[in-house]
Amino acid sequence: MFKIKKFFLLNDFTCNGYGIQSDLKINEDYIVLNDAKAQEWGTKLIIGPGTGLGMGYLIKEESNKYYTIGVSEGGNQDFTPKTLDNFYLREYFKKYLGYDELSNGTVLSGKGLIIIYKYLQSQNYIINIDKELEEKINNFNESLISPTANKINIELVEKGLNGKCELSKKVLEYFIGIFGDVAGDASLLCLPTGGLYLVGGLSIALQDMIINNNIFMEHYLNKDNFGFLLKTFPIYLVKNKNIGMKGAAEFARRLLLKEN
Repeated sequence: MFKIKKFFLLNDFTCNGYGIQSDLKINEDYIVLNDAKAQEWGTKLIIGPGTGLGMGYLIKEESNKYYTIGVSEGGNQDFTPKTLDNFYLREYFKKYLGYDELSNGTVLSGKGLIIIYKYLQSQNYIINIDKELEEKINNFNESLISPTANKINIELVEKGLNGKCELSKKVLEYFIGIFGDVAGDASLLCLPTGGLYLVGGLSIALQDMIINNNIFMEHYLNKDNFGFLLKTFPIYLVKNKNIGMKGAAEFARRLLLKEN
């Protein structure tokens, strides 16, 4: 119908990989979270929670003009608790979902927020709780990826960030702490001297809390004796919601230059 002779199907994190190589402007498209300096042509790592937990990496060889982008299923690695509290959280997730295995991508995604809320609710914290949101979550019985769940997650994030619900704020703090744990683990695996890039809808939504408190960085650096190494990797939070589209355009630009 469209008479298209050739097309390419790109993974979402492949697009993100091209996107972070496009013309991005500091503070407009991304925020710098620490003062580490990127090494020229150093390995880059992309990680982002959204509907799941995506990961990708970029490596550069002297013979190549651009980075080579590698996609990954690292988000599906097992969720490994570092504290007794997170052990109980894992057991709660498993009981709620009805199966034994639990991945980082299940916890660090939109579908994880409601379960973290319900777990913390079961701990009977004596803190302010938004009753309207609590009722919605207590009566929720749909899929965790349904439109209803998405609406609840948006409300949970908003009320956690604006202080209207202390329990929601605690949910977000738990989420960001685990995000830091996983980002630190992934960084030790590929050593992103060119930068760690936080992308995705939840990274953008939680950017103020990630920037203004130290939870992410504390968890990210808490790696036995290797916090000193992680401090040397620059961390960027990509706030441009269209980074994937920018990546697709960058891919098309390079393809046109190559073919012409």
